Amino acid sequence: MAEHELKLDIAPGVYTGYFEVCEDSEQEELYFNIVLIPNNSILPETAEFFIDDRFGGAKGKLLASRSV
Repeated sequence: MAEHELKLDIAPGVYTGYFEVCEDSEQEELYFNIVLIPNNSILPETAEFFIDDRFGGAKGKLLASRSV
């Protein structure tokens, strides 16, 4: 198994995190989406797909989310 280091240059604080894992079986690859939204943000409490994607995401469909 390969190890990868992820460094994020973000300000300290409380964030709502959205993590999406997609598998493309035709190309044998994984695709990851990580979104961190500051809790003091003016963005809505729910997250949704902005566009249709090849992994089954449909524009306007809600993403599963959980605040931490």
